[in-house]
Amino acid sequence: MQITATEAKNRFGYVFAQTKAGPVVVEKDGRPDSVIVSYADFQALTVAAKGKSAALRQREFNETCKECIAIQNADFEQNGLWCEGLVPRGGAGLMAQFDVYAHRSPVVDEACCVSSTPVA
Repeated sequence: MQITATEAKNRFGYVFAQTKAGPVVVEKDGRPDSVIVSYADFQALTVAAKGKSAALRQREFNETCKECIAIQNADFEQNGLWCEGLVPRGGAGLMAQFDVYAHRSPVVDEACCVSSTPVA
């Protein structure tokens, strides 16, 4: 089951009951963010992880999720970060870049994420 964070908040009792049937994936901003599992599933995961080093668990994860990781890497190589262009660039400090336009409504711009000129 997959739901939004708002739906999880508003219908927690229902979501809680659904964990008995399987994990519930909670999306935030349209992307999977968290997973709610039943206590029994949590115990099984905890027992399965005990006795394994972090390096071994990382190798198992990489092997199990190899295809998904390859897809994510290809998407990153093709499109970059989803927030690229929203991060201020330049030598001035972050606050200085925003303080310059504190009296205006900031909009996205190619050179820097804050501009006083609306984008057409």
